[in-house]
Amino acid sequence: MIRGIETLAELEGTIRSIRADVTSLDAEKEALFSASQENKRQQLKILERIAQLHFEALAEGKDEAGYTTKDYRIDEVLSQRQDAFERLKRKIGTLSKNIEDKEQARTQAHHALEEALTRLAQVQQKVQTALKNDPRYQEQFEKTANAKEIAQSTAKKAKESIQSYREKMQPFEQDMLFWYLWQRHYGTSQYNSQGLSHLLDGWVATLSNYESNRTTYWTLSQIPTRLEKHAEHKEERYQNELKKLIMLEKAESEAQGMKDVKKEVQQKQKIVDGLDADIASLEQDLDEALEEQKHYLQEKDTYARQITKLIESVLSRYGAKNIYEIAKKTAMVQDDTLAMELRTLEQKAQKLQEQMNQNRERYDAQLKALRETEALRRRFKASRYDDIHSGFDNNVGMGTVLGEILGGALSNAGAWERMSRHQRPMNSGWLSDFGSGSFSQADSPWYTPTDSGGFTLPDLTGSDTFRTGGGF
Repeated sequence: MIRGIETLAELEGTIRSIRADVTSLDAEKEALFSASQENKRQQLKILERIAQLHFEALAEGKDEAGYTTKDYRIDEVLSQRQDAFERLKRKIGTLSKNIEDKEQARTQAHHALEEALTRLAQVQQKVQTALKNDPRYQEQFEKTANAKEIAQSTAKKAKESIQSYREKMQPFEQDMLFWYLWQRHYGTSQYNSQGLSHLLDGWVATLSNYESNRTTYWTLSQIPTRLEKHAEHKEERYQNELKKLIMLEKAESEAQGMKDVKKEVQQKQKIVDGLDADIASLEQDLDEALEEQKHYLQEKDTYARQITKLIESVLSRYGAKNIYEIAKKTAMVQDDTLAMELRTLEQKAQKLQEQMNQNRERYDAQLKALRETEALRRRFKASRYDDIHSGFDNNVGMGTVLGEILGGALSNAGAWERMSRHQRPMNSGWLSDFGSGSFSQADSPWYTPTDSGGFTLPDLTGSDTFRTGGGF
């Protein structure tokens, strides 16, 4: 049996490994981005130089209209793009650091929670041992068990009998003459027709043998009500016996100080839940920031689109579709040389883009794996699978599960379904189905309510401790 907290540690180790890969790809991506930015700057310088060669005001670096590439703010936008990328990178770094800090705090908080849960389990074991040796408690338990059995048996018989009586009532309800008089309350104090209507109703009653049928139908209609009330009475008696049983359990629990330990567990669980919520929120913010960062690699950010439009505007000002058209207009050696340099830069830019595409593919795969494993971890924690009472059998194969997630062959939903099949309760020395635990989970003192609306994961394993024989 593998403890739940150990399984969580393996899961978190995989998350850390994926994050390290993402960080490495980030560094590679940033280097490629910087190289791409510099390539663009060099291309723009050549673009400006070639343009200057083709106009009269060479000393001023202006065209016929008095414009230069600087007037089109291309270099300015490039700088803005670099600054925005740096801000985004710092934001990602801050979010990553905050997540790491919260995870460390969560580990410490959960360790404190485990210690409190262990103390609670020890107290619960003492309480159950004391109750096991208490004749009054054993007597009350037997009364409760018998009352429950009678209540369930009565409810079952009532349900079957009610169905039988309902079927016997149907022929009366399907008799049009009888049903007509019944709905008019004929033969009762509620009937108020007079004159011809009363005379005709009397004739119909005689014709349909209504009086005899009315008595029979009324008797049949009352039996289900009586059966339901009888079943309710037995259920009420059972609930009263259960309350007495729980009162004995709570009295002993109070004597052993269980209330204070439970309160401590709830407080520490609240801290853990709060940290889990913080981590989930930070992970969402980081995910959004990483998505935004991808746009820079794909040249889909606002600045990249703006630069493209500005370059098109510059070329349009010079009446060319591309810089080579400008170079062809004269036989000057200078612009031919610059055009060749530009061609080289464009080839380098193409290779850089291919490298960025490869980086993006690897990055997307790792980012997807990170999202899936983080989602799996959130479900794991929300279900209290890292509780001291939770474990996994040795066939869970976490290494295989995580490997399939990394390979893209398994989603967090598929992984969760596989893990849930192998989850098992672990023995902590007390029984969740001891005494009232076998009758009412919510009211039993063996359960600790949490702010998230659930309970600490109960121990469902067998033991020689006094119990009902029932579990869930």
